[in-house]
Amino acid sequence: MERKKMTAEERQHYENRLLSELTRHIGAARKIGMGELYEKVFDKTWKHKINDTKPLRTLVVGLKKRGIPILSSRSNTNGGYWLPSAGSETTEYCRKVRIEALRKLKQIAIIRNTTVDIVVNQMALDLRPPTDQEEAA
Repeated sequence: MERKKMTAEERQHYENRLLSELTRHIGAARKIGMGELYEKVFDKTWKHKINDTKPLRTLVVGLKKRGIPILSSRSNTNGGYWLPSAGSETTEYCRKVRIEALRKLKQIAIIRNTTVDIVVNQMALDLRPPTDQEEAA
C-alpha cells in the first residue's frame, strides 16, 4: 500500500507534536520507544513496528538535519528517543555515532584494499573513487 506524502502543514503539525512529546523525555533514562512515540505523535496504533513507524523516523531525521539534538538508541528491549539532559550526554552520543561511522569507513577501506585515511580524504575532496591501477601505484 502506497503511503500518502505529508503536506508542509501536516509535517509542521507532526513535528510540533513530536517535539512536544519529547520534552517529556529528557535524558536517556526517560527515553520513549519508537512504537509508543509514534502512537502519541500520530494518534494511531501501528501493526508493524518498522514499516508503520517510518513517518516518525522521517520526522526525526528531518529535525536532526536542522540541528535539533534528538538522541536515540537501537535495542529490541530498551531502545528509543529522548532529548539530551546535558551537554555531556550529547557529547557521549556523538562519540558513539563517530565510532560507528569509523567502523563503516574501515569496512569500506578493507573492501577497497586501502586505508581509512585515503577513504576519508576522497570523501572530503569529493573525488571519484580511484581505479584499481591508481590504488596500486
